[in-house]
Amino acid sequence: MRIPLVLLVLLLGMTPLYAQFAGDTTNGDIFIRPGSGIPPTTLGDYPTRYQVRPFRVPTTGMYDVVANYTTMDGFLAIYQNSFDPYGPLTNCIGADDDHPSLGTTASELLGLSLTAGTTYYILICGYDGDEFGAWTASFTPSTAVADKVRSDPEIQVLQAPGVEIFHACRTNLGTILAGGHQRTFTIRNAGTAATLTLGTVSATNESNCSVTITQPLSASLAPGVSTTFHVQIDANNPGGFFFDINIPSSDTDEAAWYTSVSGVAVGSVSNLPYFENFEDGSGGWGAAYRFVGSSWALGTPAGTSISSAASGTQAWVTNLSGNYLDNEISSLNSPRFNFSGLTADPYIRFAINYDSESGYDGLVLQASTDGGFTWQAVGAYGDPNNWYNESALDYMYAYADGGDAWADGSGGWVVATRQLTGLAGQANVLLRFQFVSDGSVNYEGFGIDDVWVGAALPGVVVEEPAGQFVPNGKNFTLYGLVVGGTSIGGTFTIRNIGSADVDITAISASMTNGTVSVTPATTPPWTLMADQFDTFDLDIDPNVAAGPFNGTVTITTNTGNYVFTFSGTIQSTAQPVIQIEAPLGTAVANGGNVIVTNTGVQTLSRDFWILNAGAAALNITGVTVTGQNNCTANITVTAASTLSAADGDRTGTMFRVTVTPLAAGAFGFVATITSNSSTNGTYVINFLGNTAGGGGGGGKKKDSGGGCSAGQGGANLLALAAALAGLAVALRLRRARA
Repeated sequence: MRIPLVLLVLLLGMTPLYAQFAGDTTNGDIFIRPGSGIPPTTLGDYPTRYQVRPFRVPTTGMYDVVANYTTMDGFLAIYQNSFDPYGPLTNCIGADDDHPSLGTTASELLGLSLTAGTTYYILICGYDGDEFGAWTASFTPSTAVADKVRSDPEIQVLQAPGVEIFHACRTNLGTILAGGHQRTFTIRNAGTAATLTLGTVSATNESNCSVTITQPLSASLAPGVSTTFHVQIDANNPGGFFFDINIPSSDTDEAAWYTSVSGVAVGSVSNLPYFENFEDGSGGWGAAYRFVGSSWALGTPAGTSISSAASGTQAWVTNLSGNYLDNEISSLNSPRFNFSGLTADPYIRFAINYDSESGYDGLVLQASTDGGFTWQAVGAYGDPNNWYNESALDYMYAYADGGDAWADGSGGWVVATRQLTGLAGQANVLLRFQFVSDGSVNYEGFGIDDVWVGAALPGVVVEEPAGQFVPNGKNFTLYGLVVGGTSIGGTFTIRNIGSADVDITAISASMTNGTVSVTPATTPPWTLMADQFDTFDLDIDPNVAAGPFNGTVTITTNTGNYVFTFSGTIQSTAQPVIQIEAPLGTAVANGGNVIVTNTGVQTLSRDFWILNAGAAALNITGVTVTGQNNCTANITVTAASTLSAADGDRTGTMFRVTVTPLAAGAFGFVATITSNSSTNGTYVINFLGNTAGGGGGGGKKKDSGGGCSAGQGGANLLALAAALAGLAVALRLRRARA
């Protein structure tokens, strides 16, 4: 009978030194653990937080592993060659839950056959999502295990100073802005004698992104010497993205080093109040997932419980016409918000419709201020205004303390409102709806629509005919360029997004160079109840044959006036008009400059938007890049050839230029767009860059290495007596489960 070292010491009264790892899973990444077994063949029941440490043994033989837990019901697993949280059974050679005599305070694996020179990974996690805390792990014989041995030469890759990325593990980049994004990685020779020779670093298996890698500055590294390389990530759409980084080298005891990289791309919001009803697209929101996939989709709901959008026709739903997935861990991620100008915490308000398995499958709203590396739940069970209606969901414990969430059924669309506590003054705020389901019994899930974020919760907001929010006190230019001699108009929506009824006492409009009329669907005065809406028609007849027009709309309520202006330009005949923006929303004049500084000598991409603000189709006859100075520049995404008439709104297309500076200093190129535009048939943009200041986009200081993150170092030789002190924890019963 094999006797574990801890019990052997208790029996013999000995206090030898032994190899030990230590850590704390409180802030660990999340995965679905394996079940027990040598090797395990099934998955566990719940998502849980975990930590991983690599190790090797100096001699081939049989080993016992004992893990001890201070405050949690823990779980132990050993992996050979690699660990992937997206495949928790792959390469797992042993896993164990409760110790036969110490119960939930320890786990053990006896008689594992370990081979010298092979990289193994010890994984510690909680039994389920509400279990996390400090742990230690020991091995026998006493000097058998050390942190990953640095033989000669030895490749070591860092995402940031002190944050190692382990071979064959996953790297989490957190959340980035959609479009171009750069990260810097470091390669170090951790050996002590021989030179490390690097091959060509490459990116493969791109999903929802294109990746360009600038090769390391040095291909040969003496012991202790480091070099860096840059990764340019161009996300195709908001949402999750994936790719692999491969680094071949002369490290003979490593297969070609690689890491699987993941992250989430989102849009950006700088102006408040913000309103998005998804009628014109994703609005910078995107879905991401772990493990089995995401059922989130944007479109027209066609289910039984979720059969329509809250307003208009478009909404985000976990499957527009069916049920969500088993074991789904997915999220709907917001654009990045800038609350730096706020002195009081902002509010969020949105429509939600849900139909899920009560007690198991739920949704929680979370916020992050560090780029999506850590998340905190917004609100708690029992909060008013349709906030979380269930607590203690097993599957939600890993994501929200207490397992508070929306679950079961809402009976249709309802409006949820809450203050975003603690976020005033924060410049980098991300929100996400985190959804988790178990392995059986699934329903239609969750729908999200009509998201509003602002400094204070107002009584009413106004939406223009296309469904876009018209901010109070702002100018509305939807009508754009129209043909002279025609009247234009549309139906506007007044929506009460407050928590109390609002009295609409008058709706009026005025115009300085034409006539305008307002026709409310309901003649004022009337009361617009909370969560209700009404409409009015606005008809405009400018009295100019060609030239600008403008006017004002005023909605008088018992909570104050809501005022917006409108403007446009009349064309004598229908003509196309080209406009260029880079990025979208930032106009670039014909002959103007787009300036980028401090980029580092690395590849980057920039998007240029071609917009038609005219009343006739815009035909794009050419887009070229010339005049490259100290760089290579190529068009990597091609613009559409025809943009339809604006018809009161702009239509657009995008082209992308990928540029690589050749040396430090100034660089640039000229982009030329030719078209049948009546204003600028040839449109020229000067792209100017400068590499002064060194590389951009360096890695986060915060550990974001996903499942294989660096932690409290490697093996430490500690006295057995110190370890035994951690075993003096009373045996506790596992929490009852439904």
